[in-house]
Amino acid sequence: MSPAAASGATAELGLPPVVTQLMKGVLYRDTHEKAWRDLLQLQAQARDYVALIGLTITIDEAEGYAFSERPLLRAMSATPLVPWLRDHSSA
Repeated sequence: MSPAAASGATAELGLPPVVTQLMKGVLYRDTHEKAWRDLLQLQAQARDYVALIGLTITIDEAEGYAFSERPLLRAMSATPLVPWLRDHSSA
């Protein structure tokens, strides 16, 4: 498949609406049926796209929801930050 054809197929499935919905909040299988189907088919492209802006996508197919998040924020909430202290007296 040519890159142009692949790009057209991606647009036809609806990558932009899927990513937009993920940016707005949680995408639910029951509430956003078309976006959910498109997300499942375009998982790799969606993950690559949001990775460009430092986000990840979490998909729970069993429970029927997906969301985007910043991995750094998750890591920060698990581990308290310790500020770096500089000795300004020797500068």
